[in-house]
Amino acid sequence: MCSPSVLQTVRFLLKPSDVLAFTFLLPAAGIAMVPAVGWLLDTRKQRDVALVMIALGVVFGILTLLPYTAAQLVGIAMLVSFRPLFYTAIS
Repeated sequence: MCSPSVLQTVRFLLKPSDVLAFTFLLPAAGIAMVPAVGWLLDTRKQRDVALVMIALGVVFGILTLLPYTAAQLVGIAMLVSFRPLFYTAIS
């Protein structure tokens, strides 16, 4: 049995309008976060990068537990912003 894709999971958990927001924000935030990720990794210590990643992860986790649409949308924005930093920092 295959595990569900991210989009399948998002479609299951969110309303159609929220799925559209996720579908748009994922590539847009990836492109928009490149300068910020580059600056953070080039100018700050590894400890600072780890603290930023921990803070983003904790805030994302808290927001996804809240039953409010606004919190879910902010959580989606946090996820798509956190994703490029995470993948770049661990490589």
